[in-house]
Amino acid sequence: MVGPFVDHDVWSRLRQTAHGSWGQIFSLFHNLQTISVGCCEIVDHPWPTASHVFVLEHGRDVCNELNPPYVEDLTVNMAWASAEILQSAPPSVLRLKLSLANTDNFDSTSTVNELLSIGHTPPLQLQLPKITRLCPTFRGVAGTHGIKYAHDKTGSIGSVRPWINALNRLFNLRYLEFRDTPVDNSDLAFTDMENSVIDATILDWILPKLSLKRLHTLRVSTFLLDIATV
Repeated sequence: MVGPFVDHDVWSRLRQTAHGSWGQIFSLFHNLQTISVGCCEIVDHPWPTASHVFVLEHGRDVCNELNPPYVEDLTVNMAWASAEILQSAPPSVLRLKLSLANTDNFDSTSTVNELLSIGHTPPLQLQLPKITRLCPTFRGVAGTHGIKYAHDKTGSIGSVRPWINALNRLFNLRYLEFRDTPVDNSDLAFTDMENSVIDATILDWILPKLSLKRLHTLRVSTFLLDIATV
């Protein structure tokens, strides 16, 4: 969402459309067992998306310019889409591959945080008793951002808290794999990182809060964990 991303009227309609249609679409596949979240490259977006129009106007090489008109970041879109999938997946689904956002944006009225908070409001009401395998991937700016025990919906804790609640409701979860794909790009940061701990990992905030009694396998990839967490 290039053009309309900061236009509340546009992105909120897109978000509402997803909320109203994805569950209906998933339910058409009666034997559906796996859902993965993903996003196509900007040059491959279909008509009539704003991204497609943008590429037509500026050319397919616009993303390779030395100083491109904007910096593409899929973190937020994939995160709210994952929250929507978690709530709209049909009972037949056994496996999910989703994405979580980790941002240093502390403005509760920003588009980024509004999109993420909408995905978690009301609190995730899961109807997925059969889910046995979940692979969440963390995307965003490396490190932890903000205060671990804050009560607002911004920074790292704004994404972590609702997902901890969601994970603890997957009572039949057997396999859980966390993956980390942090970016080292100052263009994607919202602050000067004065409220961030760059060499920390958000997983230290999650694992101690999990209560998964039927879990057989816990796997972490590309994380640097504190020994106390292990």
